[in-house]
Amino acid sequence: MLDKGENIKRRILVPVIIALVVISTIAVSITYRSQTQRIQLSATTKISQARLLLQMLLKKDTELLSSLNNYVRQIPALQNDWLKGDKQALLHNALPVYNELNKRYGVTHFYFIAKDTRCFLRVHQPNRSGDVINRLTMQKAINNKAMGAGVELGPLGTLTLRVVYPWYIKGELTGYIELGQEIDYAISSLHKMLGLELVLLLKKNLLDQQRWVDTMQKLGRENLAWQQFNTHVIIDRTMGKSPKLETRLYDEYTLNHQASKQGQISTITGDDHRHFSTGFIPLIDAGGNDVGFIAIFDDITPDQLALQSFSTTLILSLIVIAIIIFGGFYRYIDKIEQSLLTSVRKLIEASLAREAVLKQANNATAEANQLKNRFLANMSHELRTPMNGVMGMLQVLHETPLTEQQSGYLNVALDSSRDLSKLISDLLDFSRMECGELIFEKHTFDLHTLFHDTVTGLAETARKKGLQLTEQISPDVPVKISADPHRLKQVLNSLIGNAIKFTQQGSIAVHLGIRQVEQEETMLVFHVLDTGIGVAEQMHEQIFSPFIQADGSSTRHYGGSGLGLAIAKKIIEQAGGKIHIDSAAGEGSCFYFTLPITHEN
Repeated sequence: MLDKGENIKRRILVPVIIALVVISTIAVSITYRSQTQRIQLSATTKISQARLLLQMLLKKDTELLSSLNNYVRQIPALQNDWLKGDKQALLHNALPVYNELNKRYGVTHFYFIAKDTRCFLRVHQPNRSGDVINRLTMQKAINNKAMGAGVELGPLGTLTLRVVYPWYIKGELTGYIELGQEIDYAISSLHKMLGLELVLLLKKNLLDQQRWVDTMQKLGRENLAWQQFNTHVIIDRTMGKSPKLETRLYDEYTLNHQASKQGQISTITGDDHRHFSTGFIPLIDAGGNDVGFIAIFDDITPDQLALQSFSTTLILSLIVIAIIIFGGFYRYIDKIEQSLLTSVRKLIEASLAREAVLKQANNATAEANQLKNRFLANMSHELRTPMNGVMGMLQVLHETPLTEQQSGYLNVALDSSRDLSKLISDLLDFSRMECGELIFEKHTFDLHTLFHDTVTGLAETARKKGLQLTEQISPDVPVKISADPHRLKQVLNSLIGNAIKFTQQGSIAVHLGIRQVEQEETMLVFHVLDTGIGVAEQMHEQIFSPFIQADGSSTRHYGGSGLGLAIAKKIIEQAGGKIHIDSAAGEGSCFYFTLPITHEN
């Protein structure tokens, strides 16, 4: 059968291949994910360092500008010129100081501001003066009468770290001095220190478009486009212009900003297929307002290429290993398959030979059983004829004048002959049942009379044992039914006779009721309840088998062949009913059976 049937190699190797593919996929996935997380962690660390470093730079530069402001306020020449209100002399003495501060410390803004907050002199732009300075840092200095510091967005699109101090001369407030530093330098510092690319973007609604364009042209940043994005504009970058990368950057920021995930690290791809991990640092001015953000790029292209190369090598290695394993399995299983084929052929041959022997033995057994059953049926039939003669003659003899002793002997003989006749009848019915020749005849008869006569016929036996035998018929039970009265009476005799046999004291109740199963089907329900020895629960199924009683001593103690219940069950089931038992050892028994009937009007 294996030559044409199942292929062992296919059944074994297919799961092996699937397992190898699954294991390889899991291994590659875990490795790839692990390496990706490592790259992401490295990028996250760098971007976090950039955030921290920017905060440190702004804090350090605030302290520096504060020290420089203190220095400027202590210069005697500037104090004298300020008190005189001589703008030209003040510019003449302040301009060298500004140039030195710009060269050494990157200071880009130097203001002399009057007490009414009007700009008296812009040292870095001397042609502009007289305008009111209403910036947040200025208000802080006025309100606190001390330093006002913070990042502020100028009208020209510059982002400047400003430090403003009240200028007290001889204990009297004479005005304010402001030093500022554009934070573009911080972009370059972060780029140089961490090797990151940065892009600085500001909100458009805080800028004047034309003044911003003019300022960017003056600063030589003509590659910046006002219309590139809807809400922000780039004012500085540390890398070349990359529209695709910058568009993806803006989209990523918009998504993260809407989802309140500005601190989340993302991965995007640029125009030249370079890969970047990117994060965002919000720009908050001195008043706590969001004025823009710094986008930070970490070029992870080398790591991504290394990861792809490693993954490719890993996949190829796993494929080679899988092929080697598959080949080894294939050769090994081929040997097993050939060995199994040989063994199976031998088993098939042996099985066929065994089946032939078993078939021959079964045929012989069946034939012997058939002969045995026929012999038993014939013998039972032949025994009944002389037995009936013996019983008849004993009955005739019983009617002749006899002494008391002779009458006693005769009664014993009659009882024995009746028991023997019942045993012969049971054997005859059982043998017919085994041969499938149990005969059922259907007649119309009076059910009430049959039921009453059956119980009455056994009443004397019960009375002799001191038992109370009662009967009850429900009012709704029909009188005339169509069934086999002989078989029905046989079942009732068997059940009531068993109840009398196995009950030593108490009572036996026989009840006939009716149950409507369906609209067109009616069931008779016969109950036989006794207060006898009962049947253990584990024996409930076995007692309906031939030659079985509740325990091994029952036959010796109570007599009987053990065929009554088996024959009763067969009769009831062939008539379309079912028999049941409800009993426990020492608590009496209730045998009941159902029987479908046909009403007769």
